[in-house]
Amino acid sequence: MKEGERTVVDRPIHTVVTTRRILFTIPDSPDSGAVTLRYDEIASISVGDPVLSLTTTEGIGLTWRGSSPAPPAVANHLRWIGEIRGRIRTLTSDIDLAAGEIRSHADDLEWEAGFETYREARRRLDDLLNDVFCTDPVPESVLAPELTELGRTLETAHTRLYIERGLDQLELGRQLIENGDYEQGRKVLQQAQADHEQATACRAAVERGDAFQFGAQRELEEDLESLGWKIETVAAEPLRQAHEAKIAGESADEPAEAVEHWERAFKRYGHVLTLEWGTDERNFAGDPETVRPELDYAARELIDLHSQLADECWNRGADRQEAGDLKAALESCLNAQKHLERAHELATEFAPERVDAIAPRLETMADAVMRMRHAEPTAEDPEPPMPDREPEPDAPDPESVAEGEEGLPSAEALAEIDTHHEITLESEELQVTEADDSASASDRSDSQTEREADEEQTERHQH
Repeated sequence: MKEGERTVVDRPIHTVVTTRRILFTIPDSPDSGAVTLRYDEIASISVGDPVLSLTTTEGIGLTWRGSSPAPPAVANHLRWIGEIRGRIRTLTSDIDLAAGEIRSHADDLEWEAGFETYREARRRLDDLLNDVFCTDPVPESVLAPELTELGRTLETAHTRLYIERGLDQLELGRQLIENGDYEQGRKVLQQAQADHEQATACRAAVERGDAFQFGAQRELEEDLESLGWKIETVAAEPLRQAHEAKIAGESADEPAEAVEHWERAFKRYGHVLTLEWGTDERNFAGDPETVRPELDYAARELIDLHSQLADECWNRGADRQEAGDLKAALESCLNAQKHLERAHELATEFAPERVDAIAPRLETMADAVMRMRHAEPTAEDPEPPMPDREPEPDAPDPESVAEGEEGLPSAEALAEIDTHHEITLESEELQVTEADDSASASDRSDSQTEREADEEQTERHQH
């Protein structure tokens, strides 16, 4: 039948209504058979008394007048079928429009508007599904098979909304991490991970019953996996940088170069632990428990390097003082103090057993630097006080002196001696020695005077 054409049949037709279809047959023509119209082929039904009209999904309209009114049960059944089929046709158009609006909101980064559009469309779809499920005894697959595809269309748009927002959050998280804002970066990555989990949950509503992935579903699956990998990559960036810095630090030839790499490694390992989120501590491509030993190892390397650099800078300061460049000497000593302060800071948290060895050195060094900064040159002392690089060869080991021993300290003991403390002791000893010498000279002078007086008295007696 062409569009706009109308065919009138004046022969009696029997209409049979079942739980799955409507059949039309001509009783006086056995060879004509029966015409079957499934419920999913019906767009609408109108039941009158005694007129019955329906429209198929292909746009064909059928109208017939019965010789007698349809039984009430049949009439109600057909009306219900017509109502459901009419709502499906309207909702199909609305779901397509909603999916387009959701994609538009995602393009404009209007996430809440997109989710609100989805929620409204989902509510209408669920209302229709509930009515279909209540239709007895017509099953859903017979009355409304389109609803499955409508649900996939809507959930596909919903899933993509989560994926797009996750990608947007991921880009923000990448920028925050690159700029060192790890606290905010952790929160943003947490949101991206939550979007990935939500998208994964929504994907189940899109999957086909036969688990065959094709077309839009396969593309959606690939985009979802890509988002997961990108989240892992961004979150693992500090760990990758930490490992690179560790390797660079181990291969560096100079302590000054090595300490920069190890400081970077130490910070990055700490940042990795900062990026933990969730109850399962999901944060990067690895186990946080394997990072903590790396952090501890980096800290101990830094303690050694900063201690070594403190000694080098201090000796360099002594060289500058001997050369008469007091400004450069003070600068070198200040650098030495900074290195030792960093070593003490790290040792306090990561190597408490080394604090007792570092703290006295740091205190003495700070005191010497303070005296250098505030001392004013005089005629008697034209240079600020500055410890020598090494102790004098005849300087006794303080531990040996305390134990009443004599001789030079061992190499091991000498390495533990704080130069500034030793020099200070030498200065004090020097002052004490001078005082003792003066006292001895005074005693000798008094004894000599007494002897001379005795000799003079003896001579007078002899005379």
